[in-house]
Amino acid sequence: MTANTEGTRYLKLVTEKLKNRLEELNQRIAEGQKDIESMHEYYWENYAEMDQYGYEEFDNQQALLHQVNANQENLKMKRRLERMMDAPFFGRVDFLYEGEEEAEKFYIGIGNFAEKAGMVPMIYDWRAPVSGLFYDYDKGPASYQAPAGQMDGEILSKWQYKIRGGKMIYEFESDVKIDDEILKQELGSNGDVQLKNIVRTI
Repeated sequence: MTANTEGTRYLKLVTEKLKNRLEELNQRIAEGQKDIESMHEYYWENYAEMDQYGYEEFDNQQALLHQVNANQENLKMKRRLERMMDAPFFGRVDFLYEGEEEAEKFYIGIGNFAEKAGMVPMIYDWRAPVSGLFYDYDKGPASYQAPAGQMDGEILSKWQYKIRGGKMIYEFESDVKIDDEILKQELGSNGDVQLKNIVRTI
């Protein structure tokens, strides 16, 4: 699908942010690997001259272990973000909190993703409490359990997306209960009300 829909626009935005994060991670991983190699080199070149009680050796080993662990975590993050590049999200819920005037859009995928640490996620992990709105409710009154307590409101719309290779294959409002792949693609490219009504009777 090449239409300039809200879903495709958001996909483009998220993909750009993911690319930026991956570039940052690649740089951190490369720098971390250089640090590890330098520590190894220093350790073997100076092993015989380290203090007899082993304090310096212990400090060097701890520093090396810390850097190795940091690189492993960065590599895990890199693999997860690379998977997300293929299909960043598969669902969306537009949820109007009780007492609010404007709905919030929650995009749901295989993991959380925020542009920077501490920022509001652009994509929510499918296991996050708010993601239960997508699985447990149709349009209408809904709630989920947050750390601050129960959050009540109303689902205004739900969307499902199929994304492969970073490209939108189809998107449709998921209150239409269908399983057939062809019908899903048809609904994604044609918002015809009559077709939707036909699918509801299948």
